[in-house]
Amino acid sequence: MSRSPKYTSAELAAALERELAARRAQREAERKRREEEARRQRLEAERETLVRELNVARSRTEGGTSTAESAGIGGRSAALLAEIGQVTTDVRAARDEAQLSAGRNRLEAAQREASEIAVAAAGILVTRERRGALAAVRASVASVQDHAALDAPGAAAVERLLALAESRVGDAGAFDSAYAELAGAARAHLAQAQARREDLARMQAEGDAARAAVREVLGEAAASGAGLDGAANAERILADLEAAVAAQDVPRALALAADARRAAASLESAFDLWLDQLDRAQLVSEAVAKALPRAGFTLVPRSYQAQETTVTIQAQRADGSVVQMAFVPDEGRNVEIVYHADGSDFVLEQTVDGQVARCDLTEEIIERFHAELAKENVVAGELHWEGKPVTRPDANEARQHWKPATQSRHA
Repeated sequence: MSRSPKYTSAELAAALERELAARRAQREAERKRREEEARRQRLEAERETLVRELNVARSRTEGGTSTAESAGIGGRSAALLAEIGQVTTDVRAARDEAQLSAGRNRLEAAQREASEIAVAAAGILVTRERRGALAAVRASVASVQDHAALDAPGAAAVERLLALAESRVGDAGAFDSAYAELAGAARAHLAQAQARREDLARMQAEGDAARAAVREVLGEAAASGAGLDGAANAERILADLEAAVAAQDVPRALALAADARRAAASLESAFDLWLDQLDRAQLVSEAVAKALPRAGFTLVPRSYQAQETTVTIQAQRADGSVVQMAFVPDEGRNVEIVYHADGSDFVLEQTVDGQVARCDLTEEIIERFHAELAKENVVAGELHWEGKPVTRPDANEARQHWKPATQSRHA
C-alpha cells in the first residue's frame, strides 16, 4: 500500500440501518428504565418528606385542640385533624407526581387552616381573658418552628406587638386596639411564612429534578468516553443553581433550573447523535472484519480501538504488511473509511495535468475488498488518495478528521 492514506465513503444498506435503529431503540429503552428508577426514588423521597410535614401539622393541631375547644371551635380543629389523617393515608398510597402534588397542596391548605384556627381561637378568648389570649397568639406562632427563618421581619413585628399588648393588659380600650393590630400581624406573618415555605419547597423540587437530568446525561456520556460541547456550560449552570438554592434565591434558582433542563435536553440530543455515529462506525468495522478474510486479509487480534466516535482496526496482507483502517462517521449517514499503511506500489507520473500519483495494485486489492464488503451490507464509494488524477474535493478535510490514535480505549 502506498505512503498516502486512501479514503472512501461508505453507507449502511437497509439491513444494517435496521440494526442501527434497533441499537438506538435498545438505548432508549435502557435510558427510560433508568429515568423511571430515578423518578421512583424522587417520588419516595417526596412521599417521606410529606409524611414528616403532615406529622408536624398533626402535632401542631393537637397542641392547639384544648384552646380551640375553649374558644368553641373544637369542631373545626377536629375536622382539620381528620383531613390531615386522610391526606397522610393518600400520600402513602400515592404512585405518581400528580397524586403527590395534590397531597402537598392539601398539606399546605391544612397548614394554613391550622394558623387560622389558632388566631381565631385567640380572638375569641380575648373577650374573656386577655393574658390567655396573648398566650394563645404566642403559642400559635411558636408552633411553627421555622417561622422566624421564613419571615424574619414578620416575626419581629409580632414580638414587638406582643410586648405592646402585654403592656396594655390593664387598659381595656388600649388593649383592644393593640390586640387587633397584633392579631393582624400574626395572621400576616404566618401566611407569609407558609408562602415562603411553599416557594422553597418548589425551588428544591425543581432544582433537584433539573440537577438529576443533567447529571444523568453527563454521567452516561463520561462512561462512554464522549466529549460533549455543552458539558462545560451545563456544569456552570449547575454550579450557579447550587449557589442560588443555598442562598434561597427562589426566582434565580427557578430560572437556572429551567436553564439546566434545557441544557440536559441539548446534551441528550448531542449524546444520542454521538452514540449513533459510534454505532455506525462499529457496524462498519464489524462488517469489515467479516469481509477481510474473503479479500485476502487477516484481522490482527485485539487491534480494535475506539477514540471518540472513530473506530480503528488493523489487518494483515498476505505479504505480511499491516493496514490500519479507521472508520470516521460524519453527522449524516456516511462513514469515512481511511486506509493507512506503508507500501511499495506508489508511483508518481508526470502528465499534461501535472504530477499525479497512481496506486494500481492497492486500488485493485481494496476494490476487491469493497466488493466483499458489499455482501455484508456496507456499500463503499470510489477510492481516493492524495494526488490521484481525479482527487476528491474534501479528501484533505477527511484526513483532518482522523490521525493514528495515541490514546484510545479498548473494547
